[in-house]
Parts: sequence; C-alpha cells; structure tokens
Amino acid sequence: MQITAEMVKNLREQTGAGMMECKKALTEAAGDMEKARLLLREKGAASAAKREGRTASEGVVAALKSPNGKSAAMVELNSETDFVARNNEFKNLARELAARILSTTAETVDALLDASPPDGGQPIRPQYDELVARLKEKIELRRFARWHADSKGVIETYIHLNDKIGVMVELSAPNGDTEEIRRLAKDISMHIAASRPQFLSREEVPEAIIREEFEIQRQRAAQDPKNANKPDAVLENIAKGRISKYYEETCLLDQPFVRDPAQAVQKVLAAAGSGIEVRRFLRYMVGEALEG
Repeated sequence: MQITAEMVKNLREQTGAGMMECKKALTEAAGDMEKARLLLREKGAASAAKREGRTASEGVVAALKSPNGKSAAMVELNSETDFVARNNEFKNLARELAARILSTTAETVDALLDASPPDGGQPIRPQYDELVARLKEKIELRRFARWHADSKGVIETYIHLNDKIGVMVELSAPNGDTEEIRRLAKDISMHIAASRPQFLSREEVPEAIIREEFEIQRQRAAQDPKNANKPDAVLENIAKGRISKYYEETCLLDQPFVRDPAQAVQKVLAAAGSGIEVRRFLRYMVGEALEG
C-alpha cells in the first residue's frame, strides 16, 4: 500500500512522533493507522526501557484542591532535563495526574497510571507512554499524596512560581471554613515553601537527632577559643541554647513567620483564634535527595 504524505501527517498529529518515524511505522504496518500507532508506542516503550538507568532529577510539582477545600492532591513528575520540565505538555500531564490522584483511590504509581476516572474516561498510561516516546527522555512519576480533611479541617495548596516547590497544609478550623482561615492557610503554605521546616513541632523531632545536634554544638563550643578553660557545665548550657536555635530553624511552629519575622508561627496561629492549629504539612521540592 502506498504511504501518502497525508497519512504521515495524520499519524504525526495523533502521536507527536517525527515524520520519518511515522512513515517507517506506517510502512511496517502496511498503512494500518492503528497498528502504526501501536508500533510507535512499542518503540517508545523500548526506548524508555533503555533510559531506565538514567537519573530524572528535573521536573515539576503540581497540586489540586477539591472545590470544597476538604481534599487535595500533590505530585512530583520528574524529567531528565529542565528543557522538558518547561514543556507545556509535560506540565499538563503533571496537572492531569494530580486530578487523577484526587478522583481515585490508587496508592501506587502503576495503579494510578491505570486508573480510570469516575466519569468512565481513559487511563492516563497511554498518554504518559506517548509523551515519553515523543520527548525521548526518562519521565518518572516519583511520588504523590492525597489528603482528606474532616468537617473541622481546611486544606490549602501552594505551588511556587517555577513549579519546583509544592506545599499542602491542613489547618484545624473549629469555627468553620472562612475567608480568614483560607488566607491564613495560604500564608502558612507560602511560609513552608520558603522556610523549609522539617518538623511540625519540637515534640516531633526524634530524640536521636536532638542528642546528635547537642553533641555537635557542645563540641563547637569547646573548640571556640572564647570558651577556653570553661567547665563542661558551661559548655553544655551553651549547647542547650543553640538547640533552641535549631528548633527555630527546623520546626514550623518555632520558625519566625515570613510575613512577620517578629512572631513565631505558633503565635500567629494563636492570634488567629482559639483551636486554630496546623494539623500537618507536606513540602515537595523537585529532585530533593536525588543524586545526578
């Protein structure tokens, strides 16, 4: 069967593959458009398998909140290069994945890619595979989260302008979901994006970490010439004072609030009303803890 330019053009529009790739696939499929599409997907999957050993440390974070603010989802989608991460199709895929996370109960990456939406639409996997084949990079859905709040909970999300940092935060709202609570939740989420807390409160810091930090600070105090010949009890008091600084750096409630550094986050919450607390937070930054 003769492979026409129109056939190649149609297949390219459907798959996004290159003109020569489309022509080869149509020739191999004897002009069968659906078979050619399948061949392109199979070749894309084979190429993706060859890329499995490579590191995908670029990418984007996407988040989506339900209309009533009681549920939210967040996902990190990785690519090998920032060039692909800035591709609109790549970003749209991340947003669609966030929507699928929110609308399904999938708990693993494979289950998520194969899950059908409640309206009976198609799974995301074909779209995911075709984008991998077209962009010719390793694309990895690294992690995702889904939260649901009770009647007194309010969930807010925040994505930093470059799509590299995402935050979800849940506040308790004993007096209801108000505009003021929403504004506070957004401010707290922006604070988390900027200040990178590791823990919610001092009580959440593992004792082993505190012991290690205390010993580090005690040794630093001992090595400081200003503390020469000072007794161990004094060095330990210095270390204890520096542990308080450690809490201010790592614990959300102890951190100086970015919009008013004179106040700790805990004081901002207390001033907002009785019973208003941060229940939990989650911060994703693209590529963190990944080695290139």
